[in-house]
Amino acid sequence: MRRFDWSDLVTKELLNELREAAGDKSTDAELLPVIVAVFRNTGGLAIAESEWSKAHCTSAGRRLLAEAIGAALREAGTPSLPGADLQEEKIVAKSRLDANSASAQALADLPVIGPQLAERMIVERRRAGSFENPAELAARISGIGPAGADRLAGLLSFHAVGDRPTDLAKLVFTYLHGDDLLVGLERLAVSSAGNPHPASRHGRSRPELEPGEFPFPETEKTGKIELLEDEAYYPRLLALLDGAKSRLDIAMFYMSFGGEDHPNTKVVKALGAAMARGVTIRVLLDQDQPDDPYGSAVINSGAIKALTDLDIEVRQDPTENLLHSKCIAVDETLLLIGSHNWTRASFETYHDVSVLIEAPGLAAAWHSRFDMLWSR
Repeated sequence: MRRFDWSDLVTKELLNELREAAGDKSTDAELLPVIVAVFRNTGGLAIAESEWSKAHCTSAGRRLLAEAIGAALREAGTPSLPGADLQEEKIVAKSRLDANSASAQALADLPVIGPQLAERMIVERRRAGSFENPAELAARISGIGPAGADRLAGLLSFHAVGDRPTDLAKLVFTYLHGDDLLVGLERLAVSSAGNPHPASRHGRSRPELEPGEFPFPETEKTGKIELLEDEAYYPRLLALLDGAKSRLDIAMFYMSFGGEDHPNTKVVKALGAAMARGVTIRVLLDQDQPDDPYGSAVINSGAIKALTDLDIEVRQDPTENLLHSKCIAVDETLLLIGSHNWTRASFETYHDVSVLIEAPGLAAAWHSRFDMLWSR
């Protein structure tokens, strides 16, 4: 996995699209921080499976902005029209209802529409697709008329359900509703902070943002497969280390260390004994950036010292990458992979699960992948 910065998605192409859609001349420096805030609230963890091209960064940025605006428009549409003003005998809603997703009851509560026209709107949009604007709504729903369309223009939004990122210009125009671009984006940042995407709320990445599809690995006949649930992992791990004959390649997100009573004291001793009998050992641990939430640089520091004191080769992944693997290859024969970190909580408390697989092809593939990770 690779870390990236949300500013990478704020490309020149994206900024120019926004300015053109809004008829605005805000500078890059003015727009950048507020768009980054929207992405942070919408995009989950800033990690990717692959290197993203500039074109894909623009595409991902379009998608995140479209999602954030769509969510804000849906959230703004309420039957009671909070914040509506009476101006020159017209209701002008500060929060508008989405014509293409609102319920029959919500539509019926609006002026002009009522229960019968609301039902007809729902039947029509399901039959022929989204309403694009008030004039088209009046043309497709008899009984609204031009005057009714004018009244509804300030009460309804017309972003299409399921809009793709290519519809960003339309969404921006709809969302701004006459406001300056910076004002609208600031409102969007606040809205997305109050209603973040679940991936942002729970600290998960969003693989659906990746370019293309992930290929399935090639299949291979295996020998024994052993499921290691919860605390069953730790004794099996020690047995594997004690039985290693030639090679151990270990990649861990977390490896904590805390004195003689810590479980990893036995792990480090087993690694030292394996090295003494001629086993080649490489340990790769994650190292996060100072502003990252993971704390891996601090958590792994004690283990790094303990391993270094035994002259065991240990490295930390570059800070711009996220090493989330928990994988060990043994003697180009066995592969131990799963969710267990090398921490007391993972060994004793968390409901983690890992699999021990006897598969020379898979083990060799992991050794090759490890060579790549080790050289970065």
